[in-house]
Amino acid sequence: MLDPHGGRILGDRWPEKASKVGQRWRHRLERSLKAQPQLLGRAQAPAVGAWPDLQLPREVQSWWSEVESRARERMSDLPGDEDHKLCRALLQLCLVADEASAGIGIGQPRGSWFLLLAAIRLTTNQYRSLGWAVAPEKAVVLPKQHTPQVGLTLRSLSHNLALCPAGEVTPRWRMPLSLHDGERLDLMNLLLLPWPLDLSVKEFEIVPDTGDLLPLADPYRYFRFRRQAGAPRFRAFLEAALEQAKRFVVRVHAIVLPELALTFQEYVEAEQVALQERALLIAGIGCRAGDGGPFRADANACAVQPAGLTSAGFKMSDELVKEQRILQRKHHRWCLDGKQILQYGLGGMMPASKGCWELIEVLRRELYFFTITEWLTVSVLICEDLARQEPAAEILRAVGPNLVVALLMDGPQLRNRWPSHYAGVLADDPGSSVLTLTSLGMSRMSRPRGGETDRSRTIALWRDARSGDHELLLPPGDDACVLSLVCESQKEFTADGRSDHGHTHYPVFGGFQSFEV
Repeated sequence: MLDPHGGRILGDRWPEKASKVGQRWRHRLERSLKAQPQLLGRAQAPAVGAWPDLQLPREVQSWWSEVESRARERMSDLPGDEDHKLCRALLQLCLVADEASAGIGIGQPRGSWFLLLAAIRLTTNQYRSLGWAVAPEKAVVLPKQHTPQVGLTLRSLSHNLALCPAGEVTPRWRMPLSLHDGERLDLMNLLLLPWPLDLSVKEFEIVPDTGDLLPLADPYRYFRFRRQAGAPRFRAFLEAALEQAKRFVVRVHAIVLPELALTFQEYVEAEQVALQERALLIAGIGCRAGDGGPFRADANACAVQPAGLTSAGFKMSDELVKEQRILQRKHHRWCLDGKQILQYGLGGMMPASKGCWELIEVLRRELYFFTITEWLTVSVLICEDLARQEPAAEILRAVGPNLVVALLMDGPQLRNRWPSHYAGVLADDPGSSVLTLTSLGMSRMSRPRGGETDRSRTIALWRDARSGDHELLLPPGDDACVLSLVCESQKEFTADGRSDHGHTHYPVFGGFQSFEV
């Protein structure tokens, strides 16, 4: 379709032309919005005539005229010739719109009327899409961080805009309020807490068939993982870990806990501490019906509170704390098969002859992206969601978040195990850095197979496209660690040859320090 030099479809010197036309388009939009700021609050997309003194670049006018004149034609009826005028006009409009949208959805508008309009539109759409004339139920347009540098797909054609399918997964993009004064965040320290440190087989239980459950055909059963609540003990551990971490790093920017690490009540305790410490909080939570949590039925979810890191200058009322909190349910149930039941020593609690499905409610699937700063957009996956990426994989790859955090309830995080494989897939395409984290208690329950060395204290794995993979091992006696990340910027190119001029950012491994709490 396209060759490295722009090809015969787009003409000579296409990258330079696209950049100039995009910049002119953006400049004229900025000027028009400044002249009539009331357009920022319009619920409907204003007609071109409603924009005062807006003169579209002549190239854009020409391409759009071609599209309008052929609006009643079916795409399936068009000739297969790649030089067809309508196909070329559509392609050029998309590529130049991408150029005009540089910086969209990333960080603060910082005086840009166009970026302010995009932020308002995103909020109006309940964080689902930047689109104006097309409803999110039909198609979704989101900001973008990575352009795949391997293969050739539609995702290869843009730096700044991601076209996502409208379907069973609802993507949501959350922008930050602002970083704390003077904070550049060119270094980020993550406190990794592999909680719980110990687990009992009694925390796994077969659920009797009471008639209220969706029936499962033999030989399958339901099981429930029931965390033993211990908020006072956990809060003391968290506060002690933060104090110990400060022996090795100037500041803790984020606190991360694995899948099902906390009850909702424990999460609320952790959230209060994170806000006091001005830190981002990412935690796996397990909720039961009637336990006072946010869900009406059993749920396996992650809870994210970015406000500690991104709410400088704002008084954090209880309402604002709840508004900033992100809750994302797990997309897929865990099925413990016979091998896993034996591997984790659960044979006395559930029959190894029967597969056991995790009893959680799987309802509307959502996938959140939240921006911390210009170089860091994060998405969180929960265990099976990393391995069984459908139906979220297409959205994840379209957006290309800089960092994917996978919260697991799993064995040791080794290079030769499944989390490393799927982390490598995302590091290759779209280029995301990936952190996988499991609890020390669950990892210790995982029995080494014949002849294997016990490596149960390897509680996390880091993988990025620049420095490769790193196993994070806790030496005996240590029960927490700090992972340091630094930003490395690189140039990425679209399939039509346009450069992002080094504005693509990779969080890369910058150091690791474990300690005893």
